Amino acid sequence: MFNKDSNNQVIIKGVISGEFCPREEAYGNYFETVISVPRLSGECDNLRLNLPEHIRAGKEIGDEIAILGQFRSRNVMEGTKSKLELIVFALSELDPESVDERSTNIVMLSGFICKPTTMRVTPFGREIADLLVAVNRGHKKSDYLPCIAWSTNARVSSELVVGDAIDIVGRIQSRKYQKKNFDGSVIQKTAYEVSITKISTPADREWVQASKLKDYFGGLLEKVAVKYNMS
Repeated sequence: MFNKDSNNQVIIKGVISGEFCPREEAYGNYFETVISVPRLSGECDNLRLNLPEHIRAGKEIGDEIAILGQFRSRNVMEGTKSKLELIVFALSELDPESVDERSTNIVMLSGFICKPTTMRVTPFGREIADLLVAVNRGHKKSDYLPCIAWSTNARVSSELVVGDAIDIVGRIQSRKYQKKNFDGSVIQKTAYEVSITKISTPADREWVQASKLKDYFGGLLEKVAVKYNMS
């Protein structure tokens, strides 16, 4: 199940909390919904989830589900503007009982910096770096995934330039924020990003840490049980 050469793998376990909306994709028919993934703090990350027909079958709002998939991006038109949407794309269904608390929301990415990294400091003095990582996918496509790094990881990320390779382990989070319109009105929006917990860059000696990240993720996957593969 675990492909050490894969550059985009996600394990998500949570509760289905959105209506099922059918979508037609080039690679088949899917149903888009929302999965609510609890954090240790008691809050939830509410993430878009694409399910193939055979995994969606028999599922209802409120059901627990665990999946192995990928974190993908797509461009959609919002009025006259193009907007980047981020979604968890299910490839296999996992037995929820086999997914422990360390693996309820974990993503591993291998990609490249595709936009200059920005560094900022919170009012409490904590360093934060915002990254945009391009992860190659089949059929000559790429996913463009915003990531956020903190403290030491932020300082490491701030030294990267466009084109640098990067390996990441983290979790997918949803974050609400307020946006002020030109007319002065304020609307609430939701941002989706990967919160980085482990990072590896070419500066690491012989990319030793990169191999360790994949071994770490592979170790988690060895403990989960697949119910349905995408086939």
